[in-house]
Amino acid sequence: MRDANETGARAQAYRVLASLFSPPSADSLEKLNEHDVPALAGALQTLGAAASLQEGVFTLYESLSDLDPDELAAEWEANFEASGGLFCPLGETAHCTESAQEAWLKGYRLADIAGFYHAFGVEVTPGSGVADHLAMELEFMHLLAVKEAVALEQGEVEGAGTCRDAAISFMNDHLGRWTGKVHQRLEDGQGTVYPVAAAILEGFVSLDKKFLQP
Repeated sequence: MRDANETGARAQAYRVLASLFSPPSADSLEKLNEHDVPALAGALQTLGAAASLQEGVFTLYESLSDLDPDELAAEWEANFEASGGLFCPLGETAHCTESAQEAWLKGYRLADIAGFYHAFGVEVTPGSGVADHLAMELEFMHLLAVKEAVALEQGEVEGAGTCRDAAISFMNDHLGRWTGKVHQRLEDGQGTVYPVAAAILEGFVSLDKKFLQP
């Protein structure tokens, strides 16, 4: 089992990624520049991430530093909003139920996600479109990592194992199934921030899959 420091670094990375894939504001842009992106760089260093992934975070930091809130909001709209063409939807079921054969699984997937959340005290409004949003799934992985880190610090091996097992299942059944598709959609995306953020997302999720292996 990993130590609390590494698990805390995972939690930090998931928190920052969730912020990156939430609708931007002036306050969130300031927080990303002053705290969050440097914290992501530190977390990846702790986890021994590849140099290319750490360099991507530096590129992201430079891109965010060059933008004002209106410019970042315009990039968000161009990539993710219907008014901008909905270039890349940010819901799991939009990416994992693309064929007619898979479409009937949408309700099951949403119910399964909600079941994971409920088991750890997170409630979402049915039909709100929040449960399978990328930011929400990243926040949930952040929560599991925080709970695991606290359990490790307190010597609660069984509790830490429960959180780790849930993270493995959620990664395999949900988050890990579609972040690569987000990156593929955004490779030719608009602006300088979200294509880079999507590459970092896929790189970190791939790293965490290896980290979560027994």
